[in-house]
Amino acid sequence: MTASDFMKPIRMKSASDIVVERLTEAIIDGQINPGDKIPTEPELASSFCVGRNTVREAVRTLVAYGILEIRRPEGTFVCRSFKPQTINPLIYSMILQKKESYQDLIGLRQCIEFGTLQVIMEQGLNPEDAENLRQIAASIERELDEPNPDPKLICRTDIAFHDAIAKATRNDLIVTVNEMLSKLTYGSRIRTIEQCIREQDRKYLVDIHFEILKILEDRDTDAIAHTLKRSYSYWANLQMEEE
Repeated sequence: MTASDFMKPIRMKSASDIVVERLTEAIIDGQINPGDKIPTEPELASSFCVGRNTVREAVRTLVAYGILEIRRPEGTFVCRSFKPQTINPLIYSMILQKKESYQDLIGLRQCIEFGTLQVIMEQGLNPEDAENLRQIAASIERELDEPNPDPKLICRTDIAFHDAIAKATRNDLIVTVNEMLSKLTYGSRIRTIEQCIREQDRKYLVDIHFEILKILEDRDTDAIAHTLKRSYSYWANLQMEEE
């Protein structure tokens, strides 16, 4: 341990953070269930031996996270269903720790997309979903065939392709996690497309989307790892260079 490590200040949790943790743990442990009304502000303040302002701040935090909802005049309730904003703190955390977090982003993307493809293969790709993916891939091909391709437009279409894959799972959590991943990788995806265009490798961008569609239609689980690795070749190298 260096002297500088030894002298670092001790970080204490605020009372409102502790209240957030207590309420979250109660929900996870099943002491409070989705749809249940939580105790009133005065009751929580008395039970936790904290001020009402502290409880109010904790409740506001959990409402912002999509865990609690306020129904006036009934009170405050645990949300019955998953809300997209529940995952926002993870996005903000990764953005704030961008330099360190992006070292792990490649692995995160591989895990999420590998699992997503596997879910679809296990249940089978719906013909309507397959046709939708084919049309989106064809749109990417047309956009890349333009004399001066627009990287942002192509990126949006690429994200639409991956959104369609996530929706094909019929799993709202997978859809939400995929949206988080898209937000985190949006800028680097644009830069990857720009690099492919500069290096005259537009065919790679077209082929990889049709290749992903093919392994889904063929339910070729053995090809998932190889296909994903190939699809990340430019993007992963760019991530490494930017570290």
